[in-house]
Amino acid sequence: MKRLILHIGYPRTATTWFQKRFFPFVKNFEYISDSYNFVYGFEKIKKYPNRLIISNEEITAIKLGGEVDIAFMLNRMKNIIDYYDRIDCLVIVRRQDDIIRSAYTYYIQSGGYYNFDKYWKRMKRINKIRQWKYYSYLQALEQYMYKDFFLHIFPYEDFAKNNNDFIKKLSSRLQIDVDFHKINYKPRNSSPSLLSLAVVRRLNRFFYGYVNPYNNRLAEELGIKTNKKHIKGIRIPIKIIIGTFNLISFSKFDLSHVIKKDIWNTFKEENRKLDEKYHLGLKEYGYY
Repeated sequence: MKRLILHIGYPRTATTWFQKRFFPFVKNFEYISDSYNFVYGFEKIKKYPNRLIISNEEITAIKLGGEVDIAFMLNRMKNIIDYYDRIDCLVIVRRQDDIIRSAYTYYIQSGGYYNFDKYWKRMKRINKIRQWKYYSYLQALEQYMYKDFFLHIFPYEDFAKNNNDFIKKLSSRLQIDVDFHKINYKPRNSSPSLLSLAVVRRLNRFFYGYVNPYNNRLAEELGIKTNKKHIKGIRIPIKIIIGTFNLISFSKFDLSHVIKKDIWNTFKEENRKLDEKYHLGLKEYGYY
């Protein structure tokens, strides 16, 4: 039987860890690295292996604005999906207040300068929060998937609680043979402290970054000419700043009780429906 495992890599759910430290050590499947899948396109693959793992954030079909276009994603992958007899979709979900807090720290490290309250209000205003409505997302996936497939959903909290037990359970469910001795569970990135995040957020008002490529206030003050057709301004050494201030303060950034309650109320009904259908034990982790 020709089998395909699609890891629908929700951002901030250990997706990079799976791509770098787990899938490459699976022995009974070939793995196409995350950088290959959508940069070069599936049409470039000359011959599909009979057992294949594909992992990429873009498989979520979530666009920058937060809208979801699953039909477009599946159409783009039609040739490869048609080749396989069995499709296993792996999805890892994470409690929304935790994933949004993590997304916010990434936003700051990418050049953002909103405080969290403004960031959260903007996410709701432009409806980018739809990407974290897991039940609606998976219902759409089931609707548009034109072949029979097996859906495997795991809470990220199980992974965080016991990495080894989680991976063994996942491997058994997906019938994956992996060399457990080669797996490194150490986090790939250290979280910024509350102080380092505050420092970077304020500096971002004067430097350019991924989310504010046209910010050049410091360049203007220094009289540096910039080309509007290219990246403008000066980039700050984010990792060095975070590493330095993490040594000074160990207090981690967290959300206020009011914000957490707002996020919880926003998603609780979606999470309840998800748990009732797939029996994931989400209530134990405070999803609803």
